[in-house]
Amino acid sequence: MAKYRVNMPVTLFAGIIVLTAQQAAPRMHCLKKLAKNKFEIIEPIMFKVGEVIDIPGKPDKALAQRLSPMVNGRVVDDDEDDSGGDQGSGKNAGDDGVGGSDDGSGVADDDTGENSELELDGEGDADEKEDGGDDK
Repeated sequence: MAKYRVNMPVTLFAGIIVLTAQQAAPRMHCLKKLAKNKFEIIEPIMFKVGEVIDIPGKPDKALAQRLSPMVNGRVVDDDEDDSGGDQGSGKNAGDDGVGGSDDGSGVADDDTGENSELELDGEGDADEKEDGGDDK
C-alpha cells in the first residue's frame, strides 16, 4: 500500500483502502471492514484536500493528477508548481513548433498560425470564423 495526500477533491468508487479510525467512522456505511484499518469500498467515498489515503499499487493517470505520493510522512516528487504550466522552455507541452502558439488571448489558433474564433450556431454546433475577415 502507498500513501498519498489529496490535492483536489477525490471520489473513489471501488477497491481496497487503508483509513484511520477518524477517516473510516463517517464513511462506514460505504465500507466493508477487512482488517483493523483496511476496508473494501462498497459505495463511493469522497476525500477532501489535505487528507492522506493509503491505496494499493499505483493510481491511474486521472487519480494521480489529484494526489501527491508520500514517503515517511512527507510529500515526494513535488517539483511541479500548482500553475500546471511548463516552466523554462517557453513552449507549451506537446508544442512541436508547427502551427500557432497560445498568445493568451483566449482565441484558438488554427493550423496556419492565424487566430480563429468559434461561434455557436442555432443548433449548438461550433462554426469557425476567421479573425480579421469581414462578416457582411
